[in-house]
Amino acid sequence: MNEQENTSPRRMSPSEYAAFTRKLDEEALAKVKEREDAAAAKEKAAAEYLESMPPVAEIFASDPHTLLTQVIHRIRQGYAIEDDGIKSFSSWLYHVQLTLPVTSTGKSKTK
Repeated sequence: MNEQENTSPRRMSPSEYAAFTRKLDEEALAKVKEREDAAAAKEKAAAEYLESMPPVAEIFASDPHTLLTQVIHRIRQGYAIEDDGIKSFSSWLYHVQLTLPVTSTGKSKTK
């Protein structure tokens, strides 16, 4: 019978329980902060990409609204859609490739 007493779980004291729940809360808050930081970094990277002026802008979107918003943004920056610029146009993936026009000096146009 002594073995059963040793294998049964013991109850936590109120201070142990408080420390345990505090640890769980801290871990949960750390995970939330990590997710928020990752989302902020992703948002910052997307904003930096939209402000950049690569010679070829690849736009991938999963919905028509996002596609049109990004295409309009790039067109306002001076990009153009070539004849073969629409790479994929399905109900779940839109892929458009835009290019900066080449000026008479042979360099891409930049603002």
